[in-house]
Amino acid sequence: MHIRRMFGGIAATVGLILAGVGMTAVTGAIPAAASLPSSITCTGSPYGVIPAGTYTSLNMPPGAFCLTEGAVVITHGVTLGTGSGLAADTGSLTIQGSLTVGADAAFSDFNPAAPASITVLGPVTVQTNGWFGTSGPTIAGSVRATNASALQIFDTKIWGPVTIIGGGGDNPVLDAIDQCYSTASTPCAGPPYAYNQNFLVSDQIFGWVSVTNYDGWWTGIFANTMGPLVFSDNNTPAGTAIGFNTIYGLAACSSNLPGAPNTGSDVSGPSVVHGPTLGNQRATCTGVPGGTFFP
Repeated sequence: MHIRRMFGGIAATVGLILAGVGMTAVTGAIPAAASLPSSITCTGSPYGVIPAGTYTSLNMPPGAFCLTEGAVVITHGVTLGTGSGLAADTGSLTIQGSLTVGADAAFSDFNPAAPASITVLGPVTVQTNGWFGTSGPTIAGSVRATNASALQIFDTKIWGPVTIIGGGGDNPVLDAIDQCYSTASTPCAGPPYAYNQNFLVSDQIFGWVSVTNYDGWWTGIFANTMGPLVFSDNNTPAGTAIGFNTIYGLAACSSNLPGAPNTGSDVSGPSVVHGPTLGNQRATCTGVPGGTFFP
């Protein structure tokens, strides 16, 4: 699998779209000399810009798409409406509350080569067919995805557990920028590579990681420091690779299809597990030949 390439593909594709149009200000944007509005609403065609400033709220209506530019602070939580998209382009984005990525919506940093600094001072929730992808943020709470298209989280400090339940479906925001959605019958020739893949890579996770019943194209869990791992009942046609992690607690793998983690072409190196390795796929659960056990 091709880690990070998909981020670059999204940024390049959106960049081409935006380069051909003029900037459209969002509702609430005013001259720099005046006081900043207390709230701001994402609007514009084909996109809007959230300018640098501090706002009490950011409204993301269904179908809206916006980039943040400069240092943007939202003093409350943010909810992305159905099918909307929000990307942090330059500077920093601080959400002083929770972040909810609504059904069919997408949230990402815009430039993975030089990602904006993202801080979410609360939990992250990703809803049905939502997509969440970031590199280097801080999340001061848990991350929970229920029937989401995918989570792709790199180099991130997460102060809570990561729970992925079900999902792997189509995301219309990424479809609109010509990214690739894969199923077992229609794999991506790539590039661009399938976006419905879970990645947890080089993260510090202060809680468990649980991935169950996910039906996306592939899953990779690499080089994380984390709490206990549960990986079960997933059906990922391209396989699963779990390796080079430090796991504090048990690691359990069971009943994953089309085969156990770290088999076939996706063989990863062993993890260090400070606890028992359990489940009917424990032999390859945490790398080949299965991780190092420290009771």
